[in-house]
Parts: sequence; C-alpha cells; structure tokens
Amino acid sequence: MTHRSIIFIFFFLCTVSLFSQAVDTSKFKMYMKLTGHSRSVESVAFSPNGKLMASGGWDNTIHVYKADTPGFATEKFVLKGHMGGITSLFFSKDNKFLASASKDFSIRVYNLENGELVFSANDHRGEATRVFVDPKSKFLMSSSLDGTLMMYEFQNATAKSRTIKYSSVINSFVPAIDGKSLYIAADKGDIDNIDFKSMVIRSLKGHTAKVNCLELSPNGKLLASGSDDKTIIIWDLATGKILKTLKGNSWKITSVAWSSDGNYLTSTCNDGLTKVWDLNTGTQLKILNTLGKNARCAAWSPNMGFILVASLMDATSNGAILYATPLQKLPPAPPVKAGVKSPVNKPIVKAVKKP
Repeated sequence: MTHRSIIFIFFFLCTVSLFSQAVDTSKFKMYMKLTGHSRSVESVAFSPNGKLMASGGWDNTIHVYKADTPGFATEKFVLKGHMGGITSLFFSKDNKFLASASKDFSIRVYNLENGELVFSANDHRGEATRVFVDPKSKFLMSSSLDGTLMMYEFQNATAKSRTIKYSSVINSFVPAIDGKSLYIAADKGDIDNIDFKSMVIRSLKGHTAKVNCLELSPNGKLLASGSDDKTIIIWDLATGKILKTLKGNSWKITSVAWSSDGNYLTSTCNDGLTKVWDLNTGTQLKILNTLGKNARCAAWSPNMGFILVASLMDATSNGAILYATPLQKLPPAPPVKAGVKSPVNKPIVKAVKKP
C-alpha cells in the first residue's frame, strides 16, 4: 500500500466518523403529551412562525396550543363545528388562519386571532382528505374521496367556487411550486400531475399500491410520497424520475413531512411507528414510538426542534405526542456593524433553550 493510499484511507475514515456523529440520535426524546382530546388524534400541524401547534381528533374538535414561551403548550382555542373526525389541518403562511378538513365532507377556516369561524363549505360528497391555503391567503383548496378538488376564494363572500374533477378517489394532493398544476395521490400506484382543467400532464410511476400522502420539499423541486406498498419515494420533479426509495416499514405509510432545511423526512405508519429519515444518505435516522397503534400524521416545528405526532390510542390515553430533536436550528446571527467588534470570548449567537 502506497503512502498516498494510506493518507486517503485515513481522511476517508475521519470523514465517515465525522458524519456518523453529526446527529446524536439518543437526543430524540419524548417531550410531552398534549391533552384535551377525548378520542384518538388524526392530524397535527405547526404554524409557519412556530408560535402555534394544532391537533385534530376523532372527537370532532381542533385544539390549538401555544408553541412558544411563555405558556408553552397551553391551550389557546378549542375549535368546534365539524361533525366528523379531523383529517387535515393547514396554517396559512401569514399565520392568521387555520383550515381544516373532516370526515363529515366539510372544510372550515378559523381566524387565529379570536378563534372565530370565517369560512365553511360542504360541497364534497365524500370524506374531505386534505386542505391547502395558498401563500397569499387568498385561495383555499380541498380534496375528497369523491374524486373532486374544490377551490374557494375564502375571504370573498361573493366569489364562486371552482370544481376540478379527477377520475378516482383523491387521498391527498399538493400544488406544484409554480401554482399551475397539482399532484394527486390516488388508489392507483401512479401519481398524476394534472392541470386546473383536469388534464393529466404526466404520471410518476414507481409505487405498486395505493398512494396515501404527498409532500413537496421546501424548495419545491422534490416530492415525497408514501404508499400502501410500504415504501416512500423521493421524486425529482424536473425529470419525473425516482431519486431514492426508502424501505423498511412493516405496513402502510400514512404521512410524510419534510424538515424545513430539506435534509430530513418523517413518515408515519399503520404499525404505530414514526420514522425520521436522513435524506442525504437515504437511511433511517431514528424510530419514534408514538405510544399508539396507528401513527397517522407528523409535523415538524419550523426550527426543527420538535416533531408533533398524531396517533390512534386507547380511550384512556388520547393526545398528540411532542418529541424534542437534536436538530434544532439556531436563529441567524445579527448583523455586525462596520467598525464594531464582537466581545472577546462571547458568542454572537446564544444557544436557544427549549421551553
């Protein structure tokens, strides 16, 4: 073995060791259980500013909690009105509204300033499976098992709704980053990309069974999908090709969610487990035992410090489970003015303590 080969192997082993120790997986910890629901929890979400978290349950209620201090995890609102379990929750980008979808076929939008209902619709003829509010908080979209997508200008009382018909039940959907088309998760293995006239632009082929969930990456260039075939696929939307297939689940995938930096993904499964994946390596980073028999949904806090999980539990033990992670991002350093030096031996950015 040459001297150059020895040096290369040494640096390779050092690099592997460095990356393998980059995340201390022992620091993924169950932090607390959010209380309030009388039945199992189906859906969870964090607000974009990280100040609120919400859970929707089979008791037909939505609970909104503080996610910052002071008063972390104290209940702010109990939102009522649905007549069925809550299947999907979505905070608007401006943090002013919370939209919900339900097994009662309806969708609703609540004002987060006072908890009042500002919009409701009951146009679907089947379980509403997902809601989405566009980044400008102008349009609300919903999907249903009846094979339709509905679009509403929800802050305009006189605006008419728009119906987009699809050829199959819709388990989930996401709008493309350009806002000109949609990706559809249906009972067939293909993921159809359709325009707003219901025309199929292309189909992403790779799953062999029902597709249950879809999520765009933070930059909008990748798509994650979860299926009854027990796999998660990461798609390159520029080419429509598969980048990675994540395997190792024992049952159906019920949700996928990206971390805000795009490096990690959570998946929930009917076996009750929530998994955290490292997308740079395509490997399983951590398994979170959610204490329930069927993990339904997981959501990252914007700073990646927490993962909130919805699960179906025994009647005596209901509530979303909050996990702390070792991945929390520090806030950006404040700008240093020209000619002003930072204090010697004092960090510019202080470590953020979790509540």
